[in-house]
Amino acid sequence: MVQRQGDVQGDVESGLPALCGEARSVSGGQGGHDPKILVVGDEQETLDVMVEWISQAGYRVLPARSGREALRIFNTEHPELMITDISIPEINGLELIEAVRAISPETEMLVLTKHSSVASAIDAPHRGVFDYLTKPLDFGEFEWSLKRALERARLAEENRTLVRRLQERVHVSMEELSKSQRQTCAVFNSIADSLLIVSREFTIVSANEGAATLSGVPAPQLIGRKCYRELFAREEICSDCPVLATFATGGPHSVSMQREDRIGGRGHQDLEVRGYPLLSETGAIHEAVEHVRDVTEYKRAEEELLALRAQRDQDDAMRAIGRLAGGIAHDFNNQLTVIKGCVQFLLEAMPADAPGREDAERISATGDRGARLVRQLLAFCRKQKSEFRPLRLPGLVNEMAAMARPLLGEQTRFCVRAAPGLWLVRGDPAQIEQMIMNLVVNARDAMIPPGERFPAGTLTAEMANVELAEAAFRPTVESVVPGRYVMLAVSDTGSGMTPEVKRQIFEPYFTTKEPGSGTGLGLSMVFGIVKQHRGYIFFDSELGQGSTFRVYLPCAGDEEEASDEVPAATAPPEWSRGETVTALVAEDDWDVREIVRRGLEASGYRVYTVGGMEEALAMVATLAGPIHLLVADMGMPGGSGQALSERLLATFPAVKTLFISAYFDDTSADPPVPGAFFLQKPFSPEDLGRKAREVLSG
Repeated sequence: MVQRQGDVQGDVESGLPALCGEARSVSGGQGGHDPKILVVGDEQETLDVMVEWISQAGYRVLPARSGREALRIFNTEHPELMITDISIPEINGLELIEAVRAISPETEMLVLTKHSSVASAIDAPHRGVFDYLTKPLDFGEFEWSLKRALERARLAEENRTLVRRLQERVHVSMEELSKSQRQTCAVFNSIADSLLIVSREFTIVSANEGAATLSGVPAPQLIGRKCYRELFAREEICSDCPVLATFATGGPHSVSMQREDRIGGRGHQDLEVRGYPLLSETGAIHEAVEHVRDVTEYKRAEEELLALRAQRDQDDAMRAIGRLAGGIAHDFNNQLTVIKGCVQFLLEAMPADAPGREDAERISATGDRGARLVRQLLAFCRKQKSEFRPLRLPGLVNEMAAMARPLLGEQTRFCVRAAPGLWLVRGDPAQIEQMIMNLVVNARDAMIPPGERFPAGTLTAEMANVELAEAAFRPTVESVVPGRYVMLAVSDTGSGMTPEVKRQIFEPYFTTKEPGSGTGLGLSMVFGIVKQHRGYIFFDSELGQGSTFRVYLPCAGDEEEASDEVPAATAPPEWSRGETVTALVAEDDWDVREIVRRGLEASGYRVYTVGGMEEALAMVATLAGPIHLLVADMGMPGGSGQALSERLLATFPAVKTLFISAYFDDTSADPPVPGAFFLQKPFSPEDLGRKAREVLSG
């Protein structure tokens, strides 16, 4: 099924006003009747919902359960629009389309399918189909396609009406001929599209102002000239000319054509050319109406829609991968915390020459590498806690450039340019440095010629202030938040990217390098870091011409000042009256809880441990003294670490909170509890002790 009826109804109500307005517009046309829409599908629930939805919008709906029934209804009712599923009994959807197209080439069609793609959307005009819609239906897209299809049907009807009127003028009496000609010329010239009346020799008999605009020749001067020469700069009849087909068959025909834009200078124009017969008094075709419409902007809008769909699919896939990575990181970081803690305890208890110490050190180093890999995954899925502060981007870029120069080789030129008066950006310095380094390394790798080991070319990093508007970058799935940004553009003169590589460039573990030469996480990390900083990243690349990645980072507030200093290590707190620090550890993972307990007890703290919210509140109620430090996991059974902190603050206003988590869903710089600190897993007991002293001293 497409959707549950209740779900569909909700979408119907949200889109109904706009569609009803469209219905009034179409039904109020020259035809004087409500448009008839044939809806074909074998899924009864889906068919009923669509019939109800379209009927409420003001249209007359003709339902059919099979292709044969649909064909019978079409022959009797002659609907303006047909909506059909691909999979229908007796006659499938594609066969039905061909049969209907043979009967009425002007009928607009929408096709429902479970397997639509960019390729099927592109193929739609060749089959005479206006659009392919993917099930389950997105009623926003369905509304858009329905409106446009009916608009095209209306315009086609207007064109046919115009032809009928022109035919009728041939049969009027001589007394009314002058008046009729004036009326016809007024209608003729009021139409913005190009209209020509041509003879069987393709000589222009009459031309409107639209034809003059399209050809660049005044309308009177077009008379007597060949249409193919004036419109398409050809010396012979166009092989796919619809007027030629009209003269041959006696019926209307249409084709899509292209020509160079000689007037607007836009490269090429996409034209929709139609031929309609003009009959003499004897019924013979002696002339034809050649209707040419410039659909360039419409085609561009279609291309943008396709690009939007492709980007949406990519973003959906990346979000799914991000959710998977976050789930893996959660469990893996807990395990790494236990490994790092146990290894540190073992190393502290081992003499320097103890057997097995080398193995323990190797386990510790491996744990650190695993932690770095998890941080890369978390950066991609935007679940890494950041410490945001105002930064001067040129200083970070220059520092990373100095570090990267030994990697570039002697044949690579590295240029750094910064516009004067650059605004500050608000970001995490470590992540920004990682982002810059990954962009530089990616550019370097793109400039290594095949079969060579060292890069050759020019790498450029440019920075400038920009103010973005909401529609600054289209087509994009997400809207750009207007405001002030600092742009960092990293360009290379490398090999460029193929369309396939462009589509996958930010996907994790995707790489064009040889096996073992890269992880495929570099640009994925860049993407995650940029999004975590609420910025945007776009790129341009052409094969053989290099690539440019443009990162836009929101600027910091005018009142904020940059600080390049790293906070100094905090000293242990000084407690009056020799009071022992009491810590409450709330962590649902028993192994992690034990590591935290042992680490804090080794530093001299009195430690109580619980596995969740209810257990924590019950224990606090039994304690005689205050809680000085709460170490809480962000996610626990019965309530979050944030909720527990808020409850404890009501009883112990002086309690300090240290949140620990395998990843953070909240990527903002502001902590959920005022004055709280964060420590991201995995961490060692040494890291924990250092952070606890900082929390208590803060």
